[in-house]
Amino acid sequence: MQNKHYTKAYALFKDGKLEKALQYYNLAINEEPTNAEIYCDRGVLFYHLNDKFKSLADMNEAVRLDPDYSYRYSSRAYIKD
Repeated sequence: MQNKHYTKAYALFKDGKLEKALQYYNLAINEEPTNAEIYCDRGVLFYHLNDKFKSLADMNEAVRLDPDYSYRYSSRAYIKD
């Protein structure tokens, strides 16, 4: 993936800088609004920020964009649990 915002967001997330990572995930989605991977990763971030509603919304969008990838369904189920 060549989206520099996504790359930065992912690195910040891994470093535990969640609020800053969120800013970059938002920029990445603005750059690639049909990229299911970005929505999925931002959904995981929202989960870590204890925002289940936004987490599920992003997972639902990831499933809508990429319905054939089972990981997105299992991630959504985990968040719902």
